[in-house]
Amino acid sequence: MAIKPVPSGSLPIYVMNVPITERWDYDGNSNMTYHGVAVPGSATSAAVWFIEKYTYDGNNRATLHQLADGNDQADNIWDDRASLSYS
Repeated sequence: MAIKPVPSGSLPIYVMNVPITERWDYDGNSNMTYHGVAVPGSATSAAVWFIEKYTYDGNNRATLHQLADGNDQADNIWDDRASLSYS
């Protein structure tokens, strides 16, 4: 399952043609740091997750958005999100 951006004005729209399950993880300031997407019923220990990481500045403003492994492939493990490589 790949998630592809589709240009629409100035912001991309992400299009998927399958049902999804989503997970979120937050830091101590209630900022979403990780967002994961997989097909419904996927185990968090299975390598089937598309994972995004968000970085914030000292004012809690999002400053960086990165993808696990630097790509849009759903081949990551949600439980390992903190130790994955992002770019």
